[in-house]
Amino acid sequence: MPVLFSTLLNAQSFENGFNFNLPFDDSLRVEYLPGFTRKPLTEVDRVSTDTAGNFVVNGKPYRFYGGNLTTEAAFPLKEDAAVIAGRMNKFGINLVRFHHIDNPWSAGSLFHDINGTRALNATLLDRLDYFIFQLKQHGIYVNMNLNVSRTFEEIDGVMYADSLSDYGKGITQFDPYMIALQKEYASMLMDHVNPYTGITLATDPVLAMVEIINENSLFRMWYSGALKPISEGGKLPVHYNNQIDSLWHDFLVKKYDSTKYLEIAWNQNLLKGDTLFFDGFENGIGDSWQMELHNTAAATVTSSPDAASGSAAVLVNITSGSTETWHTQFKYVGGSIKKDSVYEILFRAKSDGSREIAVSAMRDNSPWTYYTGHNFMLDTTWQEFIVSFKAPEDNDGFLRIGFSFQHNLGKFYFDDFLMKSESNSGLQEGESLEDRSVARLGYSDFMSFTEERIMDQTQFYAQVQIRFLDDMGIFLSDTLGVTAPMTGTNWFTGPEDVYVQNTLDYVDNHSYWDHPNFPNQPWSPTDWTIKNTPMLTSGSGTIPNLFNGMIIHGKPYTVSEYNHAFPNQFQSELLPIITAYLSFNDADGFMIFTYSGSWEWDQNLVSGFFDIHRNSSLMGSFPLFSYAFRNWLIGAHPEPVVLEYSMNDILKMPLSMENWWSAHYPYNKELSYTNRLEMTFDHETDMDLSTLPAATDTPYTLNEGEIYWDKAGLFLINTEQFTTICGTLNSYAGVTTDMMGMESGS
Repeated sequence: MPVLFSTLLNAQSFENGFNFNLPFDDSLRVEYLPGFTRKPLTEVDRVSTDTAGNFVVNGKPYRFYGGNLTTEAAFPLKEDAAVIAGRMNKFGINLVRFHHIDNPWSAGSLFHDINGTRALNATLLDRLDYFIFQLKQHGIYVNMNLNVSRTFEEIDGVMYADSLSDYGKGITQFDPYMIALQKEYASMLMDHVNPYTGITLATDPVLAMVEIINENSLFRMWYSGALKPISEGGKLPVHYNNQIDSLWHDFLVKKYDSTKYLEIAWNQNLLKGDTLFFDGFENGIGDSWQMELHNTAAATVTSSPDAASGSAAVLVNITSGSTETWHTQFKYVGGSIKKDSVYEILFRAKSDGSREIAVSAMRDNSPWTYYTGHNFMLDTTWQEFIVSFKAPEDNDGFLRIGFSFQHNLGKFYFDDFLMKSESNSGLQEGESLEDRSVARLGYSDFMSFTEERIMDQTQFYAQVQIRFLDDMGIFLSDTLGVTAPMTGTNWFTGPEDVYVQNTLDYVDNHSYWDHPNFPNQPWSPTDWTIKNTPMLTSGSGTIPNLFNGMIIHGKPYTVSEYNHAFPNQFQSELLPIITAYLSFNDADGFMIFTYSGSWEWDQNLVSGFFDIHRNSSLMGSFPLFSYAFRNWLIGAHPEPVVLEYSMNDILKMPLSMENWWSAHYPYNKELSYTNRLEMTFDHETDMDLSTLPAATDTPYTLNEGEIYWDKAGLFLINTEQFTTICGTLNSYAGVTTDMMGMESGS
């Protein structure tokens, strides 16, 4: 079954073009497309898992290839439901992920026109029930997401609901009342009898999988500084900050019993650092300090008598911004650091208003290696801030400490800048278990405290998440009767995020290529930028994010969100690359984000950054790659590299991070381009990294040539039953696979 793909690099003339679209309601069989089974799902089609890491249907391994339906698209009119399901079946979709059906912003929400979020819109619930019935009739399974974007309200009985951000993420895992509300919602959604199927969704074989919470990680919130009070730049109202503080102290008391034993544990490896550089700006602004401006950015740097100490400080006055935050930087350059040494940067700062700044450490010459970064909120009073990092390389005289201003205009003051080598604290003076005063640390504090203290806090956050996910899983299975496989959350920071879900049934993850950036207004339809570059020729990509050892050995693995966002002109690379790597890693499910997010099904245009159902460059090939994946036409690597983590490895994970916003691993992420990586968590000794294979450079050859990737611009799939040529085809005239040759391409 050959398929030829071209990723176009140059604009084409469309003077003699014609309108080409794939109708939203076309479900007719055609002989040149693969046929997919179209029969109602029955009891024998119920989904389970096996110990080999597969989803299982009727005793055989089973794979899913589908898409998301979000907001309005989850609730089509009844006259559209059957044709939508029929078209999905034709194009190879056998799973629909229902996502953001609890959103607060659209008419496509189960809480639309409802006072609060403790009742469901009966009309939309009926539409959803009927659509699920039609999916079931067409052999299409359901992935139901529970807590995604539900925005709690005061009328729900949620304290300080108007002060919650990001849908109360994090808090939803430890506040008993919010947990009870999540169970109530799950019951309303999944434990009522669907009048069209005659049974509840919880017990219906159409339910293939359940996601408990979406992109909701306490580790990510910890690393990003969100698990602090709002007044300290975090996202927790005081009530919820006190709540998690109480849980933290209960954890410490249970583990150590008294301050005496806690102090012994935390203070056994104390270090004292040496001062490397100090500037109180009493003698003006030296040559090591520079103002870097690009494009339209404008700013001045002067001395100011308004000092935190002494008689002088630095005043940076930003009068004009630019398109990127790095276009406006106040920086110190010229310092030196040694590889694997730990450093602390301390400074005092304030502004003439409440404003955010970002502080980073990096190399000031090529290759501009990034070391660390952190964001802080300034106000009109002097505050002291600390950033710590471990040097990933030797840097002799080219260290840069940069302050950027996050598109803010105004006056920013800096004083008492200090850099010193490693020092740390364990239990600090005045902290005790008896008066419940032992603080939870932020990401910027990691390198300032002993490993033992950081590891205890890692264990605490892990236990909170495990307790929540296990409790929800037991409720869903024992109370509602769910037998479908369940997962916890997705979008991982590292192995610690996967560890907390180890007791659930499968693992799910998210990633994107060229996700739109919104410089000023989040999710603006007009104020956005993309890089418009192909992943195929990029030095980095999303493959390491998805397949870099985030699969638990012996459990199914899915990717429930992935896209090369429109209008990236290289979208035709998406399905070949992701399908090849899903297959190579023996993954079990793929759900593109998103099939549709609108109930305007017949619009003859691509609507939004992610909707693909009217995107011909993707839908035209969807049946081919679905068929290849669902029928194992591209082989899995037969010998996975199993990463055997110990408990000690997991608890030390936060100490290995270079930055909090991208996933971290204790090994070279390039391994994932040529190796199938999986993990376990019960090893008695720490992982021996020296036993891992070496990373190789492009071109990559997988499974004896079944997959070939040359980042100069060529991607091939070459198996006995399926072949693909993809890339900058004008550079590869004459390229062949076993079944197909390309004479020329543009």
